[in-house]
Amino acid sequence: MPNEPVFLVRPIFRCCEPVENSPRRRCARPAPWSSPADTPRHITFRCDDHKRENDRPVELDALFRRVSITAEILYSGISMDQTAAIAEALATLELAVEQSGGLLNLHTTHSAIGRWKATAPLRSSIAASGDRT
Repeated sequence: MPNEPVFLVRPIFRCCEPVENSPRRRCARPAPWSSPADTPRHITFRCDDHKRENDRPVELDALFRRVSITAEILYSGISMDQTAAIAEALATLELAVEQSGGLLNLHTTHSAIGRWKATAPLRSSIAASGDRT
């Protein structure tokens, strides 16, 4: 692929083998093997357990697709102390991301103190209002 960017940070390559007859779930374990492909679109990576006969060790400058996800992740704090609550939530998130083969690139954190108020089920709300339509 001409003019592809050069990444200075690379998450581990992960195995592409499907699991549990699911079209989306993949093995995703660390993958030191790569399948030869006619086009970059068909390059795949595999772990030791799913390695195929014609797979080769991944090259140091291997072409790969890097995926970036932007999301909001909410945790309840372990305490009302902002520093402790944020530090523990970040440690929990970082561990989950690392265990799934990703890298955490933290931009910002926020926290707020508030009260959760359970809402009544819709039928109860309608009955309480006296609306019979």
